[in-house]
Amino acid sequence: MSKVHYFPRYHQRENVLTNNTLLLFNLIYKEGPELFETVLNTLIEGNAELSVGIQVEQQGRIKHGTVPDANISQQSFRLVIETKRGTDFHSDQLKGHLQAFGDEAVKVLLLLSNERVSDATLGILVPADSNPRGVRIVSRSFEDVIGAILASTSDRDIELRDLVDDYRQFCDSMDVLPWSKYWLRANTAGLSRKENLKYGVYYESLDKGIFDHHYFGLYGDKEVFAIGKMVNSVKAELEDGKLVNVESDKNIEVTQDQLDRIKAIIGAAKVGAGGYDVSKGCRFFIVEKFYETHFKKSTPFPIRKWRDFDLRDYLGKKLNELPPVDEIATKLNGMTWEKTL
Repeated sequence: MSKVHYFPRYHQRENVLTNNTLLLFNLIYKEGPELFETVLNTLIEGNAELSVGIQVEQQGRIKHGTVPDANISQQSFRLVIETKRGTDFHSDQLKGHLQAFGDEAVKVLLLLSNERVSDATLGILVPADSNPRGVRIVSRSFEDVIGAILASTSDRDIELRDLVDDYRQFCDSMDVLPWSKYWLRANTAGLSRKENLKYGVYYESLDKGIFDHHYFGLYGDKEVFAIGKMVNSVKAELEDGKLVNVESDKNIEVTQDQLDRIKAIIGAAKVGAGGYDVSKGCRFFIVEKFYETHFKKSTPFPIRKWRDFDLRDYLGKKLNELPPVDEIATKLNGMTWEKTL
């Protein structure tokens, strides 16, 4: 059965990208104005201070007149968003967007694209003398949107994390995320850990969805205890001792070695500690090899299903390419991580 998505994926147009981003913001706001305020302020990183919702004060002073018993007010701000799949913003268009602003207390023009535009470039696109209203122009990536929400929520916000994960998959389908080669997904591996490590394969039911992270980790006992580099994601079933309905999610060849490992782990899972029947309805995530590490969670509560990591947060933000996976495992060994990114 196909997974139902929050965000449609059927049109390759910028208006769909804009619509789904606004839908994400709207769903975050419905979760709570305070959360929405936190996400926005995290996203724009101090370029402005947005206050979402009403402010209630007892005997609050107002600009003119006498002191009332109570005062309910709301900050005026306008946030105008322009989205691009690339960074091909046009000066005339952005200058035209400035006309949307009036006398709001806080004015922000947010440019969303596949990567950030430098301040120097923004200064060329919209010179200071073209911005008499003092609008703050902020460039952020779709990856930044995802990061701001993850930083504002915790592992226990399961539905929100699922929502963000679906938005991430949508953005990846639109080719606006450069993140996949840097990201590690760690899934819980309890009773299956022995066969996972032995065969370099992790299995999961088909309704859990796919992902494009380059690295896969095994989590248990409040630590990521092994990581490997992904080589394939495969749907397959075992019938009468033979693998059938074999299909790669990545549209690449499923090698004989991969088929042998899938078949072996199906057999091992049934007789292993979990007694799992994974002969039907499962997806198999295959790595080159799992390398041992001890990348520990430093805060209470275990993860529920999975956890994503941007490895640049731990190995160096300026890395364009990550080291070999055995070196990554060595570097992560002994490091700790918290409940939010």
